[in-house]
Amino acid sequence: LREHKVTIFVRRGGPNYQEGLRRIKDAAQKLELPIHVFGPETHMTAIVGAALGVRDLPAVPLAPQTTGQFLLSPERNV
Repeated sequence: LREHKVTIFVRRGGPNYQEGLRRIKDAAQKLELPIHVFGPETHMTAIVGAALGVRDLPAVPLAPQTTGQFLLSPERNV
């Protein structure tokens, strides 16, 4: 991968996606591979455009903390 200058683009959603993204990013950093990691808040078309070099790399928005389909709002969990 390094020899051919491959950059990895990952977009993941679904159950436990945050843990999956964390593990993917950690593994790539340990292997010193160039990687861009995105969650479900980033559209696939934006990622593909960036990978092809026809768009700027999308900004990674802060994803809300979620569990299943429920937002975790500490101020509401009183």
